[in-house]
Amino acid sequence: MVPHNILCIVGNILSIKQLNIMELPKKWFVEVTNENKVVLNAWRLSQPDLVPKHDHRFRPGCLIISDGYSDKSYFYLSGKESFLGEGTHEEISYEDFKKYILKTENMRQISYQQAQNIIDVACEGWKKELFTTWGQDIIFKKDIYITEAFYQRMRKACTASQNVLFDDIFGKECPYKVGDWVIDKKAQYPARKVSAVNPHTLYFENYVGTYTFDYCRLATQEEIDAVNSIPEGTPCLVRDTKTSSWRLVYSNGKGRFKGADGFTYTWEYVQVLDVNNLPKY
Repeated sequence: MVPHNILCIVGNILSIKQLNIMELPKKWFVEVTNENKVVLNAWRLSQPDLVPKHDHRFRPGCLIISDGYSDKSYFYLSGKESFLGEGTHEEISYEDFKKYILKTENMRQISYQQAQNIIDVACEGWKKELFTTWGQDIIFKKDIYITEAFYQRMRKACTASQNVLFDDIFGKECPYKVGDWVIDKKAQYPARKVSAVNPHTLYFENYVGTYTFDYCRLATQEEIDAVNSIPEGTPCLVRDTKTSSWRLVYSNGKGRFKGADGFTYTWEYVQVLDVNNLPKY
């Protein structure tokens, strides 16, 4: 039997969160509107097997679809009612598209002039692909949106001189990777292990906070050893700012410390507990 709460919202777009679904449908579609058409089309044009057909007819009321479908244009022209009748794809909301597919924070925006500059320095093969992808926006002097996956494809193909232009347009690439140990350039805080990298931001294992990569340098082996040198089970005092209170925790021997909540963290300020030499502030 279909749950009553689902029956109540038949006819609306059901969000993945409402249905408690952990994964997207294998085949999905999103309806194009005036508000989302630029972002949806940028995603469509970034697909590697795209065959651009009747692009001039792309407009609100069309559907962006998850695969190339029959003509590989990544959109369906005739509208939702017709497509629902085919029963091959499930509808998702634009919010779910952004959250689970696009991840909006990874979209890059450039001007049509910057796009033209990239085409000017590209090799013949890339010139053709980029003109197919960006040509219409350049002609109509529109900003261009680039998915992170397409940007990374371009970056990997760059020569040294092309990288100079990309650095100027997009900023320098992060020189660090997951697993690197880094420390801030003023060495005010302990070395931390990188757990994730975004275009200009480093995230760290068991640490709530981020650095921009130009604020950091690679940690020396001495600095790494200093973090990992406190034996497992050693009682320590820690705090995350100069003004916060000290906490009693226990080292796990790997630069992290377990507190009363049972979780392990890294901290900005750490000292082995010495009852004869307690901190004065």
